[in-house]
Amino acid sequence: MVRNQISKPKSAYTLIELSIVILIIAVLMTGGLTITIGSFNKAKKISTQNKIKEIYSALGKYLLENKRLPCPASLELAKNDNSYAVEYENLVGPVVGYGSGCGTGVAGSGVYVNSSNPNIFYGMVPAKTLNLPLSMAEDDFGSKISYVIDQRFTRSFQSDITTMNYGFGTTEPYTQTITVTEKPSSISREITQDAILVIISHGLNKSGAFNANARTQNPRSVDSDEMENDYNSSFDKNFIYYSQNSEIFDDVIFFKTRNQIVQDFDVFHLVACNNADGKGAYYGQSIYGSACSFPYKKIPEKYCDKFGNWFEINKCSSR
Repeated sequence: MVRNQISKPKSAYTLIELSIVILIIAVLMTGGLTITIGSFNKAKKISTQNKIKEIYSALGKYLLENKRLPCPASLELAKNDNSYAVEYENLVGPVVGYGSGCGTGVAGSGVYVNSSNPNIFYGMVPAKTLNLPLSMAEDDFGSKISYVIDQRFTRSFQSDITTMNYGFGTTEPYTQTITVTEKPSSISREITQDAILVIISHGLNKSGAFNANARTQNPRSVDSDEMENDYNSSFDKNFIYYSQNSEIFDDVIFFKTRNQIVQDFDVFHLVACNNADGKGAYYGQSIYGSACSFPYKKIPEKYCDKFGNWFEINKCSSR
């Protein structure tokens, strides 16, 4: 007897089901791609931060060898230029960096001088001068790394202090340096008024940056906090370290005060004290005044401490 076999209906996905599956796959792929791009950009930021740390170490080595910090390099040179990443002083003559700091600025040089404070110079990290690879002058986003310096600390060291223009430890007085603030909210909070150098990566958005092989500046940011950190014709001596107030702020800022630098690299011997009674001294040196009147026959003495402050050891008194 032959049994009739009834075939079962074949199952299949409907168009709606297929669409749902494709949609889920697309969402998963897009999410994975977003995570990958985010991780990649985060790695670039970390790599840039490590570069800046290496630059700072090279600045310390340069300071130990030359007893001064270098001037900035030009932001307006391409990588095939022989002066690319070379400090500004070598571009304008031997006088610069030897008593006068970084000079007075030259139009079109790519190194800019603060309009209200001629001590503040804005340019590019002088990687070649620091004996670093040229790649160290650029962040991992393809922009030149900016370098801001108080030019009083680029002056050559003078072992015999006869004027107020002495070298790295200059204090004439030690004021009107660079202010760095942060914005953990809409309210600014000052970190320091005494920074003497600032190193800046303009981040992923590259707003206001100079591309590594370009001579011109990218369009400036629309964000007021980022605008504080890029160059413009009226740039001031204020820089923003961090801004929670902004959704697009992505600058990487590194800064140091003079006291931090002398501690980091143990260069207290370069620190000078202001002239007192027509005399000056470096760390560890003393100056003496005229003997006190009878019956107090002490010899007044002032000792220069490691941060450029006078410490009175003996002084005329009735005790």
